Amino acid sequence: MADFQETLKRFQPIAVSSIAEDELRLRIRGLQARMIQDNIKAVWLDASSSLTYYTGLSLGLSERIHGALVPAEGAPIYISPTFEEPKLQTLIRIKGEVAVWEEDENPFDLMAGRVAALSCPGHLVAIDPATPFVFASALMQRLEGRIMSAQPM
Repeated sequence: MADFQETLKRFQPIAVSSIAEDELRLRIRGLQARMIQDNIKAVWLDASSSLTYYTGLSLGLSERIHGALVPAEGAPIYISPTFEEPKLQTLIRIKGEVAVWEEDENPFDLMAGRVAALSCPGHLVAIDPATPFVFASALMQRLEGRIMSAQPM
């Protein structure tokens, strides 16, 4: 037991710098190039490791949908419950519009409206495979089946 305690004492904390915003922008541009190639209008990034990988934003999964729509062209559109927006604004590293929804509104109608308003090419929406089924199925209904998995991306 003493050897184990001595080994633990030798551990040192490490410091790791966060991923630079230029790297995050490069990742998004790469995703957008793939989207254009595959005729995808937007990718939904749920509160998952994919959201963190592309935007640097780390959100906890909850019973309310929260994440980002990445269009084939342009900045991300962050989707958030209204009461979460002030906190979200402090966490955003890659600038983009924040679209909010009230508790008595349907966030999937908001998302479908934002997708419909995009002027970029493509007609499909790819969904982060970590998106809970309850969210993915509601979005699939609003977008009338124009959905695919973002897993290959």
